[in-house]
Amino acid sequence: MPSSKPELDTLVQLYSALGDATRLSVLELLGNKPRPVHDLAVAFDISRPAISRHLRVLKQAGLVVEEKRGRENVYALIRPRLEPMSLWLDAHAREKLAKPVVAKPKKTKAKPLANTSAAPKRAKVALKAVAKPLAKSGSGKSAPPQPDPAPQMGFDF
Repeated sequence: MPSSKPELDTLVQLYSALGDATRLSVLELLGNKPRPVHDLAVAFDISRPAISRHLRVLKQAGLVVEEKRGRENVYALIRPRLEPMSLWLDAHAREKLAKPVVAKPKKTKAKPLANTSAAPKRAKVALKAVAKPLAKSGSGKSAPPQPDPAPQMGFDF
């Protein structure tokens, strides 16, 4: 039976918070004992403000709690908050083991290509159209095309 919308929203929030290697490592460190931010920052090659941002994501997901102790902010893992993920994984892992799903390829008939002799001519024309602007660029050498930047996940760091 599918999970309800609130249950799914909770799972998405929890899994999203764990979708970063640094945050997973922070949770592993907090699993041993509560730690102040400066202790956590020493374990990573990133700044203390960056660790604080990761902790904020974990705190918003309800996976850690912050306690002020004098001038320090001490963070601790909230283990019961991991239970919904564990239950969901266990339920779906058992379901998959009980009856494995095997994808079957669709049977389709291959259609013959129409007028295959025109395809190479079109490719040559397209290649010439691309080659002309490169030749006019001066030295004949052009910079390699730059890949598109990777999409961000909505985090501010």
